[in-house]
Amino acid sequence: MPRKHQEPAIPDSPEWEPKKLWRALKFTPHSPGQREVLQRVHEALDHKEGAQRFIDCATGRQWGKSTCAEMALWDALLRGPDAFGPPSIKIISDTYEHTNLIWDKFTQHLFGTPGLTKLLQPEYSRERELITLGNGATVQKLSSDRPQGLTGFTLTMAIVDEAAFVSDESIELLLHCLAVRQGTLLAFGTAEGVGW
Repeated sequence: MPRKHQEPAIPDSPEWEPKKLWRALKFTPHSPGQREVLQRVHEALDHKEGAQRFIDCATGRQWGKSTCAEMALWDALLRGPDAFGPPSIKIISDTYEHTNLIWDKFTQHLFGTPGLTKLLQPEYSRERELITLGNGATVQKLSSDRPQGLTGFTLTMAIVDEAAFVSDESIELLLHCLAVRQGTLLAFGTAEGVGW
């Protein structure tokens, strides 16, 4: 008798209630794959024993990578501070155009969801493409076209979109930024080429 597939349940934590946030943002994981990625991210951010810190997700087009990345971003942003301070997240891609696929969804929800802006009190520095929430958490969009611009950070999480097009040098620099906090790398792309 074949086993029935069970979708992993995303655990509640005292700092983040995923299903409550998902309802507010009108998000429903449309596949077991999205649930699995978000489960892995949640466990990595919780520093659960045995959790995979570097998560790569190669999918077909229109799978919902940008939406899934945004939900992972919310999970990281709404956590309490660690020994190094509030969460710090970077969204990176090979170009700003690709980075904007996640950034635009996130900012639309942050500034367009009733009550969310008031609750989180975001400040947006457009010249630095940096948002700081009232809890001190930060999120910034970057491009990997200048790898040296990816240094000097102590990150909770890095989200990389179109990872196959991001240079190995850029990924290596991000790994250094994640080392101190034992941060999470979430890399998205389509199943093309060699490497990612």
